[in-house]
This record gives sequence, structure tokens and C-alpha cells, in this order.
Amino acid sequence: MKRIGTWALVFGIGATVAPSLVWAQQEQPQPEAKSAGDVGAAGKLSMKELPMPVQNTLQKESKGGSIEGIKQEADQKGNTFYSAEIIKGDKGTNISVAPDGKVLSKGGRHGEAKEGG
Repeated sequence: MKRIGTWALVFGIGATVAPSLVWAQQEQPQPEAKSAGDVGAAGKLSMKELPMPVQNTLQKESKGGSIEGIKQEADQKGNTFYSAEIIKGDKGTNISVAPDGKVLSKGGRHGEAKEGG
């Protein structure tokens, strides 16, 4: 009789723990990182997804050029900033902007490769 009680206890614990272990091993859905925004290809953001101060700075800095490759990033301390490339003619300039709209850095101008040829 004592063995039956022991086996019942072991079976009861096993029946309780096993589903939990199986559930823990199943792939759990991961929250999507907002650092790339809900933007699809290559993790690019659109202007409308940016804080208004960042939008204003990028528009001011582009002065009639186009703004491409906008990304939300974080520095080594975890501070958020936005990077983009401003294209004017056949030249591009990289820029980094803080969420408050302050220009953190502006890279040198570089040539743009022509698409399709």
C-alpha cells in the first residue's frame, strides 16, 4: 500500500510539472523591437514615426534635399538617437539627431552610387 501512495505522489508531481516544462521549452513570441520601428524592410523609419523635434531638424538640415535611411539607434549608454542620410544632388551626408532635435553629429559628404547603372 505504501508503494501505491508513493507512485501516486510521483505521478501527481510529474503530471503537474511536465506540462510546465513543455510550455517553457516552446518558442515564446518575442516582442518586436521598437528600435527599428514597425517599418518592414531593413529597419527603416518614416518621417511620421519620428518625434516632432527630430522631424523639424531633419527637414531644416536637408534644405530641399531628400532624407533617406532613417533609423532609431542607441549609443553605448543606451541613449536613443536617430540617424539618417541627407541626399542633395549626387552627394549624401550622414546625420545623427537626439530625440529633442539637437544635431549630435554630421558626417562628411560622400558620393552616391547611381542606381541601375
